[in-house]
Amino acid sequence: MEASVISEPANERPVVSTFAAQLPFPLRLESGSVFTYELARTYADPRRAAAVFPGSPSVRIRIYNQPLTQAPRIRPALQELYQTEVDIDDWQPDGAYVQWVSLETPTLLLSDEPPEDGAFAFHRCLHGLNLFLNAHNVAFADSGVYLISTQGLDPAVIVGHYEADGDWQFDSPVLVHPERLADYRPLQTRAGETVEHALAAGIGRLMSGHPMMTTFAFTMRADRAGRIEGDALNQVVSLQTAMENRLFTIWRLILVDQGKSSSEIEQAVEDQRFAPLVRARLPQLLGGPWDTTAPHTTVGTYWSALYQLRNRVVHAG
Repeated sequence: MEASVISEPANERPVVSTFAAQLPFPLRLESGSVFTYELARTYADPRRAAAVFPGSPSVRIRIYNQPLTQAPRIRPALQELYQTEVDIDDWQPDGAYVQWVSLETPTLLLSDEPPEDGAFAFHRCLHGLNLFLNAHNVAFADSGVYLISTQGLDPAVIVGHYEADGDWQFDSPVLVHPERLADYRPLQTRAGETVEHALAAGIGRLMSGHPMMTTFAFTMRADRAGRIEGDALNQVVSLQTAMENRLFTIWRLILVDQGKSSSEIEQAVEDQRFAPLVRARLPQLLGGPWDTTAPHTTVGTYWSALYQLRNRVVHAG
C-alpha cells in the first residue's frame, strides 16, 4: 500500500516532508521499492488534519540503491605508497551500492508527541524506520540489518519537502551529529613531545602491562559506542565494565603494596563481589565518603546513574 504523506513545516503550508539518509548497510531490496506504514496513533488536531489529508498518520520509506562509483582507488593508493606502477584492478562485491532511504511523514503534531520537540517529524520517521528494520530482521533473519539510532545514519541528512502540487523542493542538509564526522586535523601532542615519542610511550605502556590498560580500553569503547555508534546499551555496559576494572585494579595494587603474593591476590579477587568492594573494603582501605545511597556525592551519583542503570538494562531489558 502506498499513500500520500503530507507534512506541515513552520509556515503551516501543507507539504510532504522528506528526510533522505544513507544507511550503514544494504537492505538487499529492489531499488525503487516503497513501503508505507500507518501508525496506530492520532493527530493532536484531528479536524485540521482531516481537512488536509485523509487517513491515519503514516511513515513512508522509499528505497534507492546507488551504485558505487567506479573511480579507481586501489591502483593510485599502491602507486603512492610504493612509488611504482601496479597492474591491478579495483575490486568490490558484485552489485555493490550505497543504501539510501527517503523517510516521509506528516509533520502535523501527533497527540503523543511533545510540542517542544522541534524535530518530532524526524524522530517519528526514525521510529518508523526502526519498525521497518525490525520487521526486516523477523522476515529475513539478516543480522547485517539492525536497528539504528540517529548516530547510525550518515552524519548528513538531506531535508526537503513536496509542495501540494507534488513538486519536491530541497530545504537544506542537516548535520544530525556533527561529532560523528571524521576528524582530519593533525594530532596534537603534549608540549615538547613528538608523535613518535607519544606512540613509543603508548607501546611501552602496552608491552609493560600497565595495570589500567583494560580500564582505558573499555572507556574508549564506551565513548565510541555513545558518541559515534549511538549504542546506548554498549555504552552503559562498557562504562560499568571500565569502572569495575578500575576499582578492582586499585584494590589489586593495594594488596601488592601489602606484600600479598600473586596467588593470594588472585584468590582474594576471585572471592570478592563488586558491591561489597565498593561499600566496605575500599572505604576501609582508602577512607572518604563511599555511601552508595548518598545523593549528590561522587559515589552515590555513580551508583544510581551507572551501576544500577547497567543492572536494569542487562537484567530487566
